[in-house]
Amino acid sequence: MKPITLIGIVLLISCQIGEPQGQSSKVASSGLTRVTATLGKARAEALFRTSVVEVSVSGEERRKFVQCTYSRLPCSLTENVQVLLAGKEVFIPRSAYSDLGDISAAEFGVVNSSIILTIKGGDASEAYIAVLTFNEQRLIERRLYSGEDAKHPLEISHYYQPTTAD
Repeated sequence: MKPITLIGIVLLISCQIGEPQGQSSKVASSGLTRVTATLGKARAEALFRTSVVEVSVSGEERRKFVQCTYSRLPCSLTENVQVLLAGKEVFIPRSAYSDLGDISAAEFGVVNSSIILTIKGGDASEAYIAVLTFNEQRLIERRLYSGEDAKHPLEISHYYQPTTAD
């Protein structure tokens, strides 16, 4: 394979999961972690609240904590994810992050004028990449990828603005 082709493939994969606007930030397994980036003139900020729980690999314990990837012990549970764009909080439904356990890193990016928050978690065969896509007002989409294949999503969830009847 020619070196230029390999570079092209790496760039293609990077664009699909979000162009990094800085370095990836580690997310603590317990406590509050703040991830920030400057996107154009606006500041983006994500706050991750996590906690650890001791788990075993036995069947009964495994069912108690479905967030756990069991790729590391103790398991890190995601209690809350909050996103602020230009200082304004953007609502994120719990379903967008409630199944993301053992988060290790997160970073902001921009793709086609949409703001992307890329969250990585798990390890080895249990690794995943969750990509949350926002506009200035709301969460638009969540894509979940295997950590081993960042080109083909395993799951795509779309979020819509609810309409109110007068």
